[in-house]
Amino acid sequence: MVMREPIEQAEFWLPEIERILSEDPRNGQLAMAAALMLDAPAGSYVFRYLRPSAAAAFGFASEVELDQDAVDAANAQFDDKCAGRCVELAVRATQLDPENVDWWWLRALLQVRGNMFVRNRSPRTQNWTAVLSECASHDPGNALYDFLAAATLWDQAAEYGPGQEDRYDERLMGKGRKFFERGRAKTTCLPAPNPTLTELLLVRRSRLPTTQQWNALASGSVDLRTHVLLRSLYRGASHLAKRAIEHGNACEGLAIARQADQILAAVQASPSWLAYRLTALACRSGLLNETRDFWGLSPNTLSDVERIEIAGRQSDVQLELEVLKQAVNRIPPHPAQLPLDSLPSAVAWSFALAVALPLVLLSAAFWLAARMLGRARFQTNFRRLAAHLAAWLGGYALSFAVFGLASAEMIPRATQGWVATAALTITPAGMAIWLVLRRFRSRGPIQFTVRFLLAAMVVTAIVSAALATLQVDITRVSELPSLLHVPARG
Repeated sequence: MVMREPIEQAEFWLPEIERILSEDPRNGQLAMAAALMLDAPAGSYVFRYLRPSAAAAFGFASEVELDQDAVDAANAQFDDKCAGRCVELAVRATQLDPENVDWWWLRALLQVRGNMFVRNRSPRTQNWTAVLSECASHDPGNALYDFLAAATLWDQAAEYGPGQEDRYDERLMGKGRKFFERGRAKTTCLPAPNPTLTELLLVRRSRLPTTQQWNALASGSVDLRTHVLLRSLYRGASHLAKRAIEHGNACEGLAIARQADQILAAVQASPSWLAYRLTALACRSGLLNETRDFWGLSPNTLSDVERIEIAGRQSDVQLELEVLKQAVNRIPPHPAQLPLDSLPSAVAWSFALAVALPLVLLSAAFWLAARMLGRARFQTNFRRLAAHLAAWLGGYALSFAVFGLASAEMIPRATQGWVATAALTITPAGMAIWLVLRRFRSRGPIQFTVRFLLAAMVVTAIVSAALATLQVDITRVSELPSLLHVPARG
């Protein structure tokens, strides 16, 4: 599923989500998980869109590059199918659990597109600013909603191009600044926790094989939006500060830059923003460098004390960036993971080795026993051991199949359901028939009489009536593999 095209992922998840939600329609967490799944496709499909790089022949770039236009078109198909339902489910989550402020923040984030591999980061609805205001009313004092509105407007206002000067729509920049200043006046700036566990709740209930469930999560788009939010705040504030200084209002420009730096510094220092610390540091570094460049435009604006303070902050940021860089370089490499395509062969090899070693040891023991006892006596004793050996091997294989292959879904879940249904219906019936036949055989040849037939019919009717009264659904036996499933670790 995760390697499939975005449109195929949409066609899988839309009906699958409806099925899951119909089983638990009052669960707000499940509704938000569904909204997150419909926000963006899982990203493994992009490997299909790698192509040879034209610049690689001249030594200017890597050997491959992403066909961005094709990726944008593929994601547009996913968004056309899923965007409306994504927004609806986010609304549903906040209606079912209005006291949970995390859902309000995630609903606000989902108003804006944020796929990792596409360039389109436009709002999904026309009234997105009104929705953000509604969400902010349930999380008062949190400046993130205003900063999200400012960053979105500044992103819409900017045209970034490699090798050319960035261009801005000053009208949208001004609208964004109003939100920025309103957020600056608030007391807190707290993001919601990473929603991976929320998404996992939905994915675990899906029909997706266990080996694909983790890679199917799309919650990385939420982290991406938060990184983009910080970067957009930095770029927008930097542009506004530069424009103010160029128009002769140096005090206003430096005040904007100082406000943005204070926001990024608070992000850098807060434990709630730990995952975004590196982004905040990088943005602060760029902003402080540009603030020093502003001195050349207006050298008399800052006092010597202020210049020393800015230089000290810049030195601290550079030092922390270097510390983080060194820490990342010292992290030991992650052990190589087994590709999913080779998992069946690896399981087969593991099973072969696990069985081969005991068989070799048993063969050596049997050979030694035959040498010591003689052939005739060994054959007599071996017949007694054969039944125990067969039972041991059969139990070993059954345990491996049930608790290994089945729980890892190497055996398809549909096949597991069919086998469970057959085993739990045929086995009791077979045992009952065997006991009846053995009972009658002990009394001599079996003679079926009308009395026996009537007794069997009465017993069958009573059992059927009991099952109907107790509302026992025999078809639900096929759900046992899901209930007995043991998730893989790691």
